[in-house]
Amino acid sequence: MRRIIGLVLMLAAVVRAEELPENLFPNPEFDEPGNGWSPMSGTERVETMAMSGEWVYRARGTVYQFLAGTPTSIRPSTDYTLVVRARSFGSGASLVIVQFYRDAQGKAREGTYVVNGLPLGNEFCEYFLPFRTSSEQPSHFVFYKTRDLPDDSGVEVASAGLYEG
Repeated sequence: MRRIIGLVLMLAAVVRAEELPENLFPNPEFDEPGNGWSPMSGTERVETMAMSGEWVYRARGTVYQFLAGTPTSIRPSTDYTLVVRARSFGSGASLVIVQFYRDAQGKAREGTYVVNGLPLGNEFCEYFLPFRTSSEQPSHFVFYKTRDLPDDSGVEVASAGLYEG
């Protein structure tokens, strides 16, 4: 009986995994430094607890632009959902995420604002953010923290997923 239950649960997990769309961000839980993610000056990559193996990018104090992520593929004028697991700590902060594109000279330009001023609670939550990419070929996303804060306050992002639709 246990063997049958185990097989049923394993089959259910396989079926569920096949239902999930492809995550277009490599390294969505930041397990490997870099690998699709570029922290800005002043941003820390830290474990949530020592030896936990769970990593977050942390922006605190006066850090504003703190993280850039490059998807494996993305198309212009297409609907996507960005799923971000994040929280604020200390005095609290909000999150801004902007999709960028490159102009004919290769300069990064602002495209679509995925979210502008999302207030974050002090517990990690998953935020599902539907948006449509700009008509220009998207290149990357930049995460911002609003407000200058004391050094004991800021934002932590634990994961980010980008899904078509």
